[in-house]
Amino acid sequence: MMVFLSYSNQYSYNLYDIRYEYRVTLVKDTEYKARQPIYTKKYENRFVFNRHGIRVIVLQVGSIGNFDFQTLLINVCYFDKKHQNSGVTRSN
Repeated sequence: MMVFLSYSNQYSYNLYDIRYEYRVTLVKDTEYKARQPIYTKKYENRFVFNRHGIRVIVLQVGSIGNFDFQTLLINVCYFDKKHQNSGVTRSN
């Protein structure tokens, strides 16, 4: 079984509004089997645990955004200073 999990908070200005989406897909041959031998103190005796289960694979993808006014100012000032030195003119 494969579970796709995607999340994001970039749908609105509310940072606490996080949206999740789960999608489950069945994948063939994902049965899980493990044989675990357990030896006793005497190596002539042992127990074999025959374990069965379902393999679950989770793929997580998402983005969490945050607005920071100080970062905006730094980037605007850097962009403005960079273009003043390069000869690019702004039209008003």
